[in-house]
Amino acid sequence: MLKMHVNTTERVSGITPNQSNRYGIKRFILKFGGALAIATLSSVACAATLFTNVKGYTLNEDAELVSFTSILIDEGKVLSLDIKADETTAQTLNITNTIDGKGRVMLPGLIDAHGHLLGLGANLLEVNLRESTSAANAADSVAEYALANSTQPVSYTHLTLPTTPYV
Repeated sequence: MLKMHVNTTERVSGITPNQSNRYGIKRFILKFGGALAIATLSSVACAATLFTNVKGYTLNEDAELVSFTSILIDEGKVLSLDIKADETTAQTLNITNTIDGKGRVMLPGLIDAHGHLLGLGANLLEVNLRESTSAANAADSVAEYALANSTQPVSYTHLTLPTTPYV
């Protein structure tokens, strides 16, 4: 999920100084990413998809920056860079979809794996129930954690408690 942080004290007419640019970037990511997803999904079922007219950047096996203007993708994998789409090539490589990137930037293989330090630190103060196999096992893990961390401060200010009993 893409989170956008907006400082409400900077609002003028409901838009912050950088918000219009953020919306443009978000809109681009959604449109181009959607096109890429549709093309990739459709290529899984039938044929390769060629993206043309892109400003593409990726790394080769030697971790060197490589730029390209077209990319051929089949079954979610990059087959070739800077391929020219003539009729013979299209038939030979079974290219049935061609998408014009309209000069936009493409970064295949870029995975935005990151963590926020405060969130990662907060996770260390919580019970990890990912390996629990049942409710009883989860309860045992919570009890074990509580005993091992009895001096850890606890705050319930973020909880909303029910005002009526559940029946």
